[in-house]
Amino acid sequence: KKPQDHYLKLQNVQFDRVQCDLAHVNIPSLLGGENENFLTGGKRSREDDKNVVVVAKHLCGAGTDLALRSLRDIDADVCVMATCCHGLCSWTDFVGRDFLIDQFGSNFNSCHFELLRKWSAATVAVLDDPGNDAEHQVIDSGNNESCSVSTVVRDLGLKCGIQGLGRACQRLLDAGRCDYMKKSLFAGDSHNIRLCHYVERDVTPQNAVLLAMKKKRKREH
Repeated sequence: KKPQDHYLKLQNVQFDRVQCDLAHVNIPSLLGGENENFLTGGKRSREDDKNVVVVAKHLCGAGTDLALRSLRDIDADVCVMATCCHGLCSWTDFVGRDFLIDQFGSNFNSCHFELLRKWSAATVAVLDDPGNDAEHQVIDSGNNESCSVSTVVRDLGLKCGIQGLGRACQRLLDAGRCDYMKKSLFAGDSHNIRLCHYVERDVTPQNAVLLAMKKKRKREH
């Protein structure tokens, strides 16, 4: 047990710590036996009072995307994932690529994604010198020109500032994830799926949560 386990002590709740790369996790097989059948919907009934709930708090960068992929074979009732560290996302693992291509056109590629990824980090930027944002610069491999977030904000006259642009990039990435949840994880109209904020941004700028809740079925009389 690690010191962090002390934060997971809940009454009447049994838990196990599994050390494994999320990219290699198959949750139903991991739990095995009757749990595997239950998670995949094989032994679920309308009268069953058990629910499958998936919770992830501030799952950094590509971790959110890998976690979403791991849910493909699970019949979850509720999914709650608070996202963060969008600057650590990767084009290879990002689940919302189709969404971004639909929004920006077929020419959208990994280079454009790098701009979104890097600019999203400006959400938490606190700069003594607003003109010094080397941390958030991206070099466009096509023309080898520096394209920093402060330059974009200045040239376009964006009143939102660098933090506002960073926040917009974060929401674009999360919107792509939400689209993936709708089309690949909870297809049809069985779930309410939305992207929302769970606290005010002055508490934390990383305040977005992906939420999917199974709709209650109407009881037959």
